[in-house]
Amino acid sequence: MKWGGQQPSSRRFALSTLAGTAVALGGNLGGITTQLLGLDGGKLAERLQLDAVYPVRGLKRCVDGVYGFEFQYPASWLADQTVAYRAAQRAEASRALDMPPLARPPRQRPNVYEPVAAYGPAGSSGEENVSVIVAPIFEGFSLSAMGSPEKVATQFLATIAPEGSAKEAHLLSASMEYTVKGPNFARHNLSVITSK
Repeated sequence: MKWGGQQPSSRRFALSTLAGTAVALGGNLGGITTQLLGLDGGKLAERLQLDAVYPVRGLKRCVDGVYGFEFQYPASWLADQTVAYRAAQRAEASRALDMPPLARPPRQRPNVYEPVAAYGPAGSSGEENVSVIVAPIFEGFSLSAMGSPEKVATQFLATIAPEGSAKEAHLLSASMEYTVKGPNFARHNLSVITSK
C-alpha cells in the first residue's frame, strides 16, 4: 500500500486504524459492540448505561434521569412516536422565545397524566407495550395508606371497566395483573405502582 508513491507513516496508519475501530464500535457495525458488551453478561454495559444505546443480550434499557426510573425492553421494540412528539412539544413550549399572543390566552390542557416513556413492537397498535406514567403525589402520602393491593386493584379496575360500560375486568393477581375486555379489544396488563 503506497500513498503518493511512498509508504504511509506509521503514525498515519495508527490514527486511521484507531478511527476505523472507533467508527466500527460506535456504529455497532455488524453488531460487534453488542457482542462485546454481552461477553460479561452485560454487567459492564449496565454499569456504564451503554445498554441504553446498544442492545445487550436482546434487551435495551430506558434510563430516565429526570423522574428516576429505568427498565429493560426487547431490543426490537421502538419508542412510541406520539409520546416522543408530545414531550418535544412540552419542551419547546417551556423554552419558547416568542411572547404569547395578546388576542387570546394560551389554551391550558387539563391535568391528564400521559406516559413519559413508552415502547412497543414495530407496526403494532399498542396492544403490547411498556409505558411509564408519572403523576404527583400528596405530601406525606404512602402506598400503605391506599389499602391492600387487592383493594387498590379492585378500585382501579372499577374505573377502567365500570358497570354498564360493556367492558369486563378480571384481577389475575394482587400484584396488579389484570385483563380488560371490551367489544373491540382485549388487554392483558401488569401494573407497577411506586412512590419516592
